[in-house]
Amino acid sequence: MESITIEATTTSNRLYMNLSGFFTDDDMQHVYDKFANEAKKLKKGFDVITDTSQFKPITQKGATIINKTQQLAKESW
Repeated sequence: MESITIEATTTSNRLYMNLSGFFTDDDMQHVYDKFANEAKKLKKGFDVITDTSQFKPITQKGATIINKTQQLAKESW
């Protein structure tokens, strides 16, 4: 079972993301969408603190979506 925590903290201009478990492609799309929505709450140049040590995408497509999420974070700097 997967666990997703993605939360923006506007006072510190920081986004926290914790992913653990096995993720389907649909789960990964949910992660991307939630990340994008939370990032909108922050100012450009926000920090991201991530724990993906227990995260496992099931497919190559899922891995591609997480890379897309990381790219979104880079573009927000």
